[in-house]
Formats: sequence, C-alpha cells, structure tokens
Amino acid sequence: MLAAVAVVAAGSSFSVSARSMGENSEVALEAYNANKLPSDAKAFLRAYYGHKYLKDCEYNDDNGNYEVTMSDGTEVEFNSRGQVVEIEAADREALSAAVIENILPSEAYAKLQELGYAGKIEKIEKDRRGYDIDLVKGTAVSELFFARDGKLLASR
Repeated sequence: MLAAVAVVAAGSSFSVSARSMGENSEVALEAYNANKLPSDAKAFLRAYYGHKYLKDCEYNDDNGNYEVTMSDGTEVEFNSRGQVVEIEAADREALSAAVIENILPSEAYAKLQELGYAGKIEKIEKDRRGYDIDLVKGTAVSELFFARDGKLLASR
C-alpha cells in the first residue's frame, strides 16, 4: 500500500467521473490524491489491503466522503474523519473476517459467527441507524440489519 500511495503522489492521474444517484441527479466526484486521505483511512487501507494497490481515489463534493477502489475490485467509502461508511468486496467475493470484525460492533460480529455468516459478507453500509449487510449470493438470507449497538434487527 505504501508503494501505491507513492505512485499516486508521483503524478498518476485519475479521470473525473460522475455517478447517477437517481433519475435526474448526479454526484460530482473529483480525482483525489490518496496521500491526502484522512490518517484513519490510510491506516485502514494499510492494515487490511496493504498487499493490494490503490487503483482509484475520488472525493465526493456533495457529502465530503472519499471513495477508493483497490486493485482487487474492493470499493471503500470513508467519511471526512477516515471512518469506513461503506465497503464492498470484489464481485462474488466476501470481505475478510478481519475487515468485518474491525467495522462492526463486537455483538454484531458474534451474531454473524453464530449464524454462520461471518465469512459470507459481501457489503457493509453504515449510517445513523446502524448497519446494512449484504451476503454473497447463495446464502439462505440476502441481507441483515443491525442497530448501531450491534443488535440484530431484521433479515431478509
């Protein structure tokens, strides 16, 4: 990861892009120098994706979040403080247990282990209410919802 950050700092350029958020709205994403990510975001990437290189880094003007894509296809969104607000594994892959355990409250992670889903998480989204977790295809349930304190609220 350190080498990837150095490559970005050395002048690799990223294209400016936009994503559709609805029928008529777009979110402006700016190319962003990965060296300027918040320190907690850089520490997370080093700890869990240090063996991968950073493929793309963008700053979202609308919400102040940073959107990062790793070489393996993993996408991570950080808030302005460098905390993970969304992470999605590469297509049809699961997030590592270490990443899941780092992001979720201990009660939620324990429940995932109890249910046998700890190694089957494809995506985690965190918001004010809690955590929305998508499981890999072929799992008995496709989605779990946890409160911020880690209590399981619902599944579908």
